[in-house]
Amino acid sequence: MYSGLGFAAAYLDNLEDPSTWQVYNHTCAIGRQAGWPLYMGPEGSPTPCDIAPQGDWPPEYSHSSDDNLEGTRWYGANQAATGTPGLDESPTHARIVDISQRGNPRILDTITEFPGHALDWWRSADGREYIVGSNELGTGDTCQPHPRSTSLLNAADAYVAEVTGDHFIKASTVSLMINEPQNCAAKSASGSNAFLSEHTIYDKHGAAVLMLEFGGAGFRVFDVRDGYHPKEVAYFNRGGGVHSGRFYYDDARGILLTPASSGMQVLEVQPQVITALGLPTPTDPAYPRYPNGRPATP
Repeated sequence: MYSGLGFAAAYLDNLEDPSTWQVYNHTCAIGRQAGWPLYMGPEGSPTPCDIAPQGDWPPEYSHSSDDNLEGTRWYGANQAATGTPGLDESPTHARIVDISQRGNPRILDTITEFPGHALDWWRSADGREYIVGSNELGTGDTCQPHPRSTSLLNAADAYVAEVTGDHFIKASTVSLMINEPQNCAAKSASGSNAFLSEHTIYDKHGAAVLMLEFGGAGFRVFDVRDGYHPKEVAYFNRGGGVHSGRFYYDDARGILLTPASSGMQVLEVQPQVITALGLPTPTDPAYPRYPNGRPATP
């Protein structure tokens, strides 16, 4: 658990009986968001982890947490601040934590300028390991005069780093090109700016698929088997992203379930996309239902 209240580890052996759950380790030294106000301030300032015993602040959880398949490494990161004067420059960082010895977590490495409101780990077919992290919040007005060099606070970017043993190496950045006029058109139609609201990694069958939800700019699918050279393979230009939504790919039927502002979207992944991503051919005899794309509604 990575939160404003620190890093905690617990026994959850019986998921059906919460009364048996037991925290066996807690520390403020490994996992906490930056200081206050809004839990995001300069290094060394008070945090909920420090002052929670006084009863002044409730828990504040971040989404930034993942671990490897062996359960020996934990990856977490904090997010950039916004909306608070003097705090917008708060540094972001991700950490590798050794959790192989229960009750004795150790920081192995830290990488700066790596936002992690959302964070996912994966292992490619060649054995190389990566994490991807992104910030939340908005990009600012996507209808500002073009060209515009950057978004606000990494809010249109997903950052990829390779994990080599106990260390991070920055690998690549996947960005929503906020200078593209269609993002202003999307805002005009939807009333909201494009922003990176969530991502999910699918890494079965030797594939490594990064699905990015860009809010009002729809969502996009990248082949990240080579984390140093992400390649966009598919997109769906419908807006209405969901904060912290997750994706699910049904490989038997070749359909992708994605969050939407008013419910859920069910998308059929076209055969050429499945091939490009290195995914197996769906086993459902009815696939593909629409080999050339679904006909337009009259």
